[in-house]
Order: sequence, then C-alpha cells, then structure tokens
Amino acid sequence: MPKHAPVPIWGPFYGSKNPKDEMTYWNSVIKNPGNTDGYDPYEWIDGDSRPGRGYQFCCNSAVFRGTYLSTHLVPKMNAIWNDTYWEQYVMRWVKVGAWAQPDPCAPATGICGPGPNAGKNCTSAYPQKVCGDNSDCVLSMDDYGQKFGPDGSGYCILDKDPSDGIGRFPQDQGVAKNGGQSATYFADAMWNTYGPK
Repeated sequence: MPKHAPVPIWGPFYGSKNPKDEMTYWNSVIKNPGNTDGYDPYEWIDGDSRPGRGYQFCCNSAVFRGTYLSTHLVPKMNAIWNDTYWEQYVMRWVKVGAWAQPDPCAPATGICGPGPNAGKNCTSAYPQKVCGDNSDCVLSMDDYGQKFGPDGSGYCILDKDPSDGIGRFPQDQGVAKNGGQSATYFADAMWNTYGPK
C-alpha cells in the first residue's frame, strides 16, 4: 500500500514531521477555525480543517486557474514557472474537487450536540448518519492518540470501522469541484474559452 495520496494535495508542507505538527492539524480539525492553510501530516487528503474548505476554497484554488492558464498561453512563462506538481493540483481541483479518498486514517471522535440523538458517539466521517441533519457532531481531543491521531510510530491510527466510510472525511471526496471564491469574471471567461478540455 502506498504511504501517501496518489495525487497532489492541498496545503503547505514545511518538511518537519513532528508531533507538534500533528497536534496543530488535529486541533484545526476539532475547532474548525475557518480559513486556514494547514496540511495533512499523513499526506493522504487535502489539508486544512476539512478538505475543500478554508483557503483552499475561499481564496486560492479558483484563482490558480488564471495563473495556470497564463503560464500555458505564454510558453516562455511556463518554462520559468515549471511547477508540474502545482499544475497537477490545479487540474485535479478542476476535474475532481477536494481530495478525501483514499484515506486510511481514523476520523476524529465526538458527541452529538442538541437534537434527537444528543449525547451519542459520532465522528468527523459522516456525522449526520449518527447525529442527524439538524445536529452537529461536537468533536474533541479526548480520544487523541487512542482512537485517532498519531499511532506512536510516526503514522496515523488506522480507521477500522467501515460503518461511516473509511477515513477522516469520506463524505468530502469531490466537493467544490472546479469551485471556489475570489476568481474574477475575466479569469473565469478566459478559463472557459482557453482552458484545457
């Protein structure tokens, strides 16, 4: 089995895989702070608090299409830019959207908030299956290092419960396909006319 995603994924990688990075990532998943740009320390899914959210959606991925297009319409710019990984990311975002599968890592755990199933155990993987559509799964760090997070040997605790899908956010695979904010009408029109088909 490979040790990382088969496609380029979202998030800056600072090259320092240490427990602090994992804790920062999981705190972001638990607290869902909004527009952040973290990476998945296990390199399986798009980073941030959830795939297809945060800066990935609000501020970057749609804008990247314009940069991608300019480097391809002006070949000399492409020779200077020369970032194949980034180009593959842009095309993956356009064709697929957020990347959340495959993901062998166990989801964060929590308890359903107010609603008909209040107090039931839930996870970040399809929380509406347990909590219902009108209630949230209130995630916490209580099970960190036991049911989710680091496994103690440099990897993640594996998800062995297929009842809600395998992985941290299986429901997010493909969300926001070719979407995002901050793009301009001009860049969108140029992409629609001259972008790769």
